Amino acid sequence: METVGQLQVEEDPRFTRREWRLQRVGWIAMLAVALAGLVGLAGRGPLSSATAGEPAGALAVRYERIVRHEAPTQLRIRLGPGVARKGRVRVVLDRGYLEGVEIEWVLPEPAAVAAAADRFIYDFAIAEPDRAGEVVFGLRPDRLWRRRARVGLERGPAVEFTQLVLP
Repeated sequence: METVGQLQVEEDPRFTRREWRLQRVGWIAMLAVALAGLVGLAGRGPLSSATAGEPAGALAVRYERIVRHEAPTQLRIRLGPGVARKGRVRVVLDRGYLEGVEIEWVLPEPAAVAAAADRFIYDFAIAEPDRAGEVVFGLRPDRLWRRRARVGLERGPAVEFTQLVLP
């Protein structure tokens, strides 16, 4: 026991060292969570963004690997030059994936949408078929956890990817 002024203070050096160690572990854990969020391991960020397919090929899809439940996200579908037939291109999206998201908007607006047993077909008019183009789907995930997707061109190439939807 140590006396400070008129007070008697009881010290436990072993307890104090353990408490300091525990505090440092807590600081490191908080820093790790913050860094993971910044780089995209908990949502938007550089590690979350990905591309399926060849960016210079006929079809490529840019998406986020990790998204948040009910938070807006986008699928950016790059269409290579020459994929349009007679000024039209038909983009096919897997029904299983679309049943887990809400489509809020599509740019450009599709000329028609058709439903099949296992997919949805979006028909787009292409003004310049000899140039690369892009179709963007504005989505809001409404089902949690792992979501598999398949996006393709009717009678053409397709790409597959997986998203993780976090709460």
